[in-house]
Amino acid sequence: MALEIIIAVCLFFGIIFTALPTIPGMGYMFVLTLVYGFFDGFETFDPWWFAFFGGLVVLGIVTDYLSGLLGAKMGGANKKSVLFGLIGLVVGLVLFPPFGLFIGLFLGVLIGELVQKKNTDAALKAASYSFVGTLAGIGFNVALAITFFVAYLILVF
Repeated sequence: MALEIIIAVCLFFGIIFTALPTIPGMGYMFVLTLVYGFFDGFETFDPWWFAFFGGLVVLGIVTDYLSGLLGAKMGGANKKSVLFGLIGLVVGLVLFPPFGLFIGLFLGVLIGELVQKKNTDAALKAASYSFVGTLAGIGFNVALAITFFVAYLILVF
């Protein structure tokens, strides 16, 4: 019973990690369930449960990388500006982790829109939507992590 509680506490921290950009909280949670499965002899979780947990992780990863870009697109950014945003996201992440993701994406979309001779208001709108999209993606990932955590608690306890 002690192992189950320790893993549950560690999984709870995974939810917190998921809310922080660039920290792979969902991957961390998946590894914890694999560790539990190893010590449990894979009696509690069958392959379908690991597929479910893995699906949540993949969905979280896709959300991480696409939410800000989709937000920019919804804000009126064109394809070149979204590409600028992607470049800005990577550069910001490398130079100023973890919050460079937000700054780089925002500046990339803003610069992309301004370079293409759009007015400042339209460029700011597209860049702001990229920021809001990123925040929405983080919220969605936290919801996925909570789903992961609750499924673990239901199965184990």
